[in-house]
Amino acid sequence: MHIRFRSFVALAFSLSSALSQSTQKDVAEPDVLVFKTGERLIGRFVRSDAQTIIFRSNSLGEIKVSWAKVQNLESQQEFAVIGKETKLRKGTDLRRFAQGTLTVKDNSLIVSSPEQDDQRIGLQDTSHVLDRQEFERVMFQRLGFFQAWKGTLTGGVSVVQATQTSQTYTTAIGLVRSIPMESWLERRQRTLLNINGVYGTLTQPNAPELRTEILHGDLEHDVYFTDRFFGFGQTSFDHNFSQGLSLAQNYGGGIGWTVLKRDKSEMDLRTSLGYLRQEFADPTQDQNLIGSIFAQSFSRQFRRDTKLTQHLTARPAWNNLNAYSATADLTLTLPVYRRLLFTVGIVNTFINNPSPGFQKNSFQATTGLTYALP
Repeated sequence: MHIRFRSFVALAFSLSSALSQSTQKDVAEPDVLVFKTGERLIGRFVRSDAQTIIFRSNSLGEIKVSWAKVQNLESQQEFAVIGKETKLRKGTDLRRFAQGTLTVKDNSLIVSSPEQDDQRIGLQDTSHVLDRQEFERVMFQRLGFFQAWKGTLTGGVSVVQATQTSQTYTTAIGLVRSIPMESWLERRQRTLLNINGVYGTLTQPNAPELRTEILHGDLEHDVYFTDRFFGFGQTSFDHNFSQGLSLAQNYGGGIGWTVLKRDKSEMDLRTSLGYLRQEFADPTQDQNLIGSIFAQSFSRQFRRDTKLTQHLTARPAWNNLNAYSATADLTLTLPVYRRLLFTVGIVNTFINNPSPGFQKNSFQATTGLTYALP
């Protein structure tokens, strides 16, 4: 029993010493970033893209630095280097990529590994440098349907209590699920879900109540054939009391093209063919339509999480050329505190064949507080 206990104590001491030495080694060998001005930063190289690196300095915290300002960089951590012309999908043979410790010198990356000869790669030929373990984890992970959703939740309210009493409530949900989530992987699928609504009442003595009731919801699923060309299926539902529209249902599918795709901006064009059912306050106007959707969407990310989004949609009907409609919206989101944002938006809806007594055009201007999902 005494021998076993002594062996256990010796083993525990050995493991503790090994862990202590490993920790000391990690602390003793930080990454070193040297600028062309001669300044040096000590800390940890996190990752990089074609233009900038992210470095976690011991004194300054996490900073972004342009590659153009870097003279040398040395790291004993292991990274994976992705080439600029590489089309990277899950299932790709990981042995194709340079992986190992990293040295940056003379505008080149030198990757060292016991499994491979040292490889020298020009910075101009590099799109991303990532932590090796993170790279392998992402390449093999499988996401469930309820994972990877990004988006915003918005709500607003306006109340007036006087001779006239009015209440207005606005809400919006915008969700996006891109698979894979990482920008350095070629996009395969994307799901878009949008729900928004405005409800309000206005009452005054000796007058009927006035009501505003506008609801919209749409769901779209995209499948990418290339990094810019995709097919999609979509459905949408609209209700607009202000135009006498009880319910509009749309089901269809088509093709899309990403015209512009950059780190902070993207523009898509879509065209589709589908079935549209319109139901009005006057049932004699109800109709079934075969039509198309021509749509354009644009998003631009500015500094400090300020974001601008814009959509334009035209819906002609081919079996009744008089039954066309269109929608345009513009939304600006401004940061307030952490994930809390302030949103200003306008929406303009046009229906060429509303119920008698209703205007063809419906305009909304809304504001609200927005929460950005992590």
